[in-house]
Amino acid sequence: MKKNTLLTILILALLAAQFFTTTHAMTQLAQLSVRLEVAVNEISDLKGALQRHANEVKALNQTISSLSANISTVNQRLNSVEDVLANISISYSFLNLELQKLKENFSNFVKLYESLLQNYTALNQSYQELLENYTKLMSENKRLRQELELKLNQSEEYNRKLSDQLSEIAYFRSFKVYNYRLHSYKLIELKIAAQDYLHYRLNVTREYAVIEDRVERLRELFMDFVTYDDQYIKQIAEQLREISGLNDELYANLVLQIVHQINYARTLYCKYPVETIVENVGDCDNLAVLAASLMKAGGVDTALILCRVSSDGVNFFAHAMVGVALSSKPLTPLAYGRTPQYVSHEGKHYYLCECTYSRKASPWDLSVKGSLVGDNPWKAMKDIVILPV
Repeated sequence: MKKNTLLTILILALLAAQFFTTTHAMTQLAQLSVRLEVAVNEISDLKGALQRHANEVKALNQTISSLSANISTVNQRLNSVEDVLANISISYSFLNLELQKLKENFSNFVKLYESLLQNYTALNQSYQELLENYTKLMSENKRLRQELELKLNQSEEYNRKLSDQLSEIAYFRSFKVYNYRLHSYKLIELKIAAQDYLHYRLNVTREYAVIEDRVERLRELFMDFVTYDDQYIKQIAEQLREISGLNDELYANLVLQIVHQINYARTLYCKYPVETIVENVGDCDNLAVLAASLMKAGGVDTALILCRVSSDGVNFFAHAMVGVALSSKPLTPLAYGRTPQYVSHEGKHYYLCECTYSRKASPWDLSVKGSLVGDNPWKAMKDIVILPV
């Protein structure tokens, strides 16, 4: 009985112990359940937080991608900027060199300015002096102009009186010519007004020169001197044509007879035909110009011939003569045993006409070599220039 009681007590004790254990376990289980619920809530919150972090990470990745793209763009721009900077560096170096040059130029300009300033100061002083002199000269000029006006008035009166006097003065010239076809002589007469002669003698600018230089000048300006349209040249030509008719050879020989009656002598300048006739003297160029004018005025195809001639074949000198292109070979020289000589130009034969003449021979002695068209009294000719009139 006692054993059963003990056993019962023991069982009860075990049950009580188990109860207490179970109760404690239940309590702990309840606490654990609470803690588990809290943990679940925390896990749920943590999941939400993780989801938010995931979203933030995704957004951050997008931002990083955008930043990477921007960084790439920036890198490209940086490369471009580096190129620009390199170009700027080169430009800077060039500009720096230019700056150095400009500094040097500026320094030179400063020196030049200082020099110019000094010159300006000196010139300004000179200007003041010149201005003072100019004022004096203007005053003197005014006085002289008044005197000149007075002199001009007196000169006009003098010129009027002189003109009245000159209108009554004339130069009379006559030339005897021989018509060898009719064996007759005729006098060619000419009256030249003093005013017309003085027009050339006083009003025309002339240059003094030796014959060599004058021949060269004739080469350039010969048509200025060959005045075949001059009234006095025309008068002589008309009288000669009355004698020669249409025979150009006879006309040309009559012209030579006239120029051979003018004294041959050295002169100091080129002369016009009227001057040579009035003064009755001329050099070879003066006589050639007169002959060319008379030939042309009579309708003969004429050329002025400039050359160098020699009487001994060694010593040459400048000379002027005339050539005429006739329709046929001159016959008169052949009658005296002389072969007509000519020079050719552009398909034409210009027969020589020597305008100078020996004073010992008569202009009408046709046997003298040089008196007729086609005669060449020189031993040699060279450097021939033919100038058709």
